[in-house]
Amino acid sequence: MESTIYDFKCPVHRCIIKRKLYFGLPLKILLGLILVIVFFVLELKMIAFIPIMILIWFILKSLTDKDEFMIELFLSNLLQPEKLS
Repeated sequence: MESTIYDFKCPVHRCIIKRKLYFGLPLKILLGLILVIVFFVLELKMIAFIPIMILIWFILKSLTDKDEFMIELFLSNLLQPEKLS
């Protein structure tokens, strides 16, 4: 069931403005997390890193529960701090 937002001049369906998350994370962040897991587990043989990555996934997922753009905003401000002033 789709809901409609009427704050705009014409009705906008929520699916247009709602962000698509995969396992609770944006696609770029999720792919980066998977690549780090694959690198550590397959290349460095660190199977103990899997629980750490699950913990990191829970933390990142909790950040995106209320604001879907939180991680991108944090990373863009971290990489380009001159935009803050």
